[in-house]
Amino acid sequence: MPNLDLIRKDDVSSFRKIAIGTWADAYDPSVYGTMEVNMDEAMRYLADFRARTGRKLTVSHMMAKVAAMALKEVPDANAVLRWNRIYLRKRIGIFFQ
Repeated sequence: MPNLDLIRKDDVSSFRKIAIGTWADAYDPSVYGTMEVNMDEAMRYLADFRARTGRKLTVSHMMAKVAAMALKEVPDANAVLRWNRIYLRKRIGIFFQ
């Protein structure tokens, strides 16, 4: 994978090995989900930031930062499965569409 900077994860549990072996080939590597979050404090922070700096910081900016922080804290969530092996990404990339 020349376009990805990866580290092979060798310390894989027996359970995870069995789980990987039972999966069919994934054709869409995306993960989808929904979650309700109380954003009152976040919205106050964004309004205060705009008032102090004159710059527009958005909820999307905040969510990208939160996602990056979560992936840094839980690197196993930032992985690629190739040929039944897990590879951890060395970098964190967030994309919004």
